[in-house]
Amino acid sequence: MRNSNTISRVLWSAAFSALLLAAGGGLWAQDEAPTVEERLQKLEQENIELRDMLDTTRSELERLRAAPDVEAEPEDTIEVDPDELDIDELLEAEPTAPDRVAAVGDPGMDTRQNPFISFTFDFMADLWDVQPEEYDSDGRHSERQLGLRTVEIMAQRGVSAYADGFVVLDYDGSIHLEEAYVDINRLVPRTNIRLGRWRTAFGPYNPVHEHQLPFGTFPRSVTNFFGDEGSISDGVEVSYLPRTDDFVELRAGGHLNIADEGPMLAEDQGSAFSPTAQVRYNRQLDDLTDLDFRIGWMNVPSAGLDSRTNLYNTAVQWRRDEGNMFSDRVILEWTHMDHDTGTETVKRDAFSAMYLKQLGMYHDWGLLYEDAEFGDPGIEGRVRNYNAWWTWKAQEEQWFRVLYRHGTYPTGPASNELIFQTLWSIGPHSHEFE
Repeated sequence: MRNSNTISRVLWSAAFSALLLAAGGGLWAQDEAPTVEERLQKLEQENIELRDMLDTTRSELERLRAAPDVEAEPEDTIEVDPDELDIDELLEAEPTAPDRVAAVGDPGMDTRQNPFISFTFDFMADLWDVQPEEYDSDGRHSERQLGLRTVEIMAQRGVSAYADGFVVLDYDGSIHLEEAYVDINRLVPRTNIRLGRWRTAFGPYNPVHEHQLPFGTFPRSVTNFFGDEGSISDGVEVSYLPRTDDFVELRAGGHLNIADEGPMLAEDQGSAFSPTAQVRYNRQLDDLTDLDFRIGWMNVPSAGLDSRTNLYNTAVQWRRDEGNMFSDRVILEWTHMDHDTGTETVKRDAFSAMYLKQLGMYHDWGLLYEDAEFGDPGIEGRVRNYNAWWTWKAQEEQWFRVLYRHGTYPTGPASNELIFQTLWSIGPHSHEFE
């Protein structure tokens, strides 16, 4: 019995000691655990050390660049004739066509002809405080949106070693062929040749699909001159990237049916030819900031085909990208029209200013101001819209947006509009505005 009591006391003592040790160890660990401030100080110190290493590496690189050439040992030397080494020729070498195209899942072969197909569902609901039907003559939207606005089906694939093909179908109650073109971009160095139908390169917004715009609908600088869908044309276009330190792109094209929904343009342009041109220049100001300029021009048949209309667009974009999808962007745009009616030249213009703030991967917000005259000579005055929006990107293929718009018109009261939009995608497709 005594031994049993002794054993019990030993066990209770051991358990109590273990409890004290655990508590003491926990208190010791708690006392020793670094605070948030200590962790920040440690991270700052590590950051300083990394910067010192980077500065040392840069200094060593500059020293090696400035050092005189040293003849290597014979066994380490590779004989190269500088006259036979032409870097430009290597960069501009034409690609070699593959022997055959791989089937899906065939490893190690060219898979450029396996198409990428995506579906985008664009749902939108509008709430107005003024019936828009009362102000159609002022160019207000004549229809409310409630439910599915469009379904976009896009397919892209390599059609050869030298070209890529794109097809975009749009469904809004009926199917429309929005784009179908081939880019021949690997045949002539630094040159792309586009054939088919596509959104005309005019300004920063018209070339973009409507659901990719950060504010959900085309601005007045597009719709007041080209109609609700913007300018979509059939034709050929050549773009070229000259050799410069900064990015420069030169575009020139010839088109048919460049904007048959525009109020001042011919509804049936037939075989009338419409030339276009655009110059784009981008300069990197520093590691985070760039400035982008573009100037565009098109000459389009006027209504009746007995006169021509000239349109000009100038846009400036300032962008600062801080990494991790945190960025600021400002776009200023001006569009001008000289519309020849046969008896006079009607001059109209439109201006827009946008600020877009990207808040990481999941959110952005922005402001847009629009001040535009109407391309239709029968509508006088200006429409002004003030827009503000917030976008939540729940997933890459699932976005939600709410937008408020206040509009003033040449006649009648001002209107307030609230737009709810959601985008759903299946397949490889980005909604980002580039």
